Amino acid sequence: MSQPISDEVRNRALAEIQRSPEPQRRNISAQKSAVKVQEIYEKLLLSAYKVCYEVGEDDCWWDLHYSEDPGLNAYAFGDGSIVIQRDILVFTKTDDEVAFVVAHELGHHIANHLSETARRRGISSLAAAMLYAGVSVAILPSSDPYFAANTYNNMSVGAKTGSYLGGIVFSVAQELEADYLAAMILADSGYDLGKSRSILITMSKKGSNYQAGIFDTHPAGPDRLAAWDRASENLEKPTP
Repeated sequence: MSQPISDEVRNRALAEIQRSPEPQRRNISAQKSAVKVQEIYEKLLLSAYKVCYEVGEDDCWWDLHYSEDPGLNAYAFGDGSIVIQRDILVFTKTDDEVAFVVAHELGHHIANHLSETARRRGISSLAAAMLYAGVSVAILPSSDPYFAANTYNNMSVGAKTGSYLGGIVFSVAQELEADYLAAMILADSGYDLGKSRSILITMSKKGSNYQAGIFDTHPAGPDRLAAWDRASENLEKPTP
C-alpha cells in the first residue's frame, strides 16, 4: 500500500465517492450498538491475534469500549484500548463496515503506531525547538536583555509546532498501514472486503475529504479508497 496511487485510479475513486448518495442515519439503540460492536470485536479477535503474532508483536492484548458520544470516529489508546463512537453504528448498513473500523483500530495497535508517533513527535519537537532558538540568535544579540526570554518563548513554540508536525507526517502512512492490516484481519475473519469499503465512502462524504493537505492526519478519501481496493485485490489473489 506504500506505492503511489496513479491519477487515473484516484480520479476513478473520486468519481465513485461523488456519485454515491449522501449517508443516511439509521435508528439503533445504545444497547444494540454496544452488543453489536462487542460481537464483531469477538469475531475479529482470533484473526487479529494471528496477524499480531505474524508481524512479530508480542503485546497482543486489547480492550474494546463503545461510546455514546456522537461522532463518526474511533480511537486507539496507548493502554491497548479501542473506543468506537455512536455514529459508526448509526451511519453503517452492514457488519462488514463496522468490522472495518474495529479492525483498523486493532491495526494501529498491532503496528505499534502509538509508540512510533510518540517517538516521532519527540524528535520533531527537539529539532523544531533548536530551529526556533536559532531564530532568536539571528535576531537578537546575546547581550540584549530580551535575548533569554525571546529564546525560551521561541523554543517553546518550536517544540509544540514540531510535535504536531511530527505526528502528522507519520500519521498518513500509519493510517494506510492500519487499513492494510485491517484488510488482512477482515479477510481472515470471513468479512466481505467489498462491503467493508462502504464506510470509507461514508466517511469521505461526511467530511468532504477529497484532497489531503499538509495538516491532514488521514489520507484523502479517494486515495484511501483506491489503496483499500488495491489491498483487497492483493489479498484475494490465490496463493501460488
